[in-house]
Formats: sequence, structure tokens, C-alpha cells
Amino acid sequence: MTLTVEISRRYREFDLDVAFTGGDELGVIFGFSGAGKSLTLQMISGLKRPGAGRIVLGDRVLFDSSRGIDLPPGERRIGYLF
Repeated sequence: MTLTVEISRRYREFDLDVAFTGGDELGVIFGFSGAGKSLTLQMISGLKRPGAGRIVLGDRVLFDSSRGIDLPPGERRIGYLF
């Protein structure tokens, strides 16, 4: 299943700007502390809202700011472990 993420959000400390596409293979998000890894995962899972962009999992649009789509976490069917 393909995951496409193209999101951005402006924070006081930094601007989050993420874009990637992954398929059935194993994916890894890595970076320095404070780079936005957890924020990205929280936005994919629906726990936080991007300022703009799109998140598509397979043929399901989870978030699309231009179309006003923002599925709640329970409807996204994505697990997120802290």
C-alpha cells in the first residue's frame, strides 16, 4: 500500500515541510532531535493537524487541506505507539 505525504506547518521554532512516498517496503524517518519526526508521525495518524498539504494511504485521502478533508484518528485505521 502506498503512503504519500506532502505536508507543511509553520511553528515558532521552525517550519515543518515534509514530502515523501513509500510503498510496501520498510520505511524509516530519521533525523536530529527536534527535526519533526514525531510531529510528522502524529500528523499522519491524525493526532496533530498539518497547516497545508495532503496525506494519502492507498486510495484513501486522510488529509487534504485544499479539499477540506481531515479524517479523525479513529477513521484513519493507523496505529501509533508512543
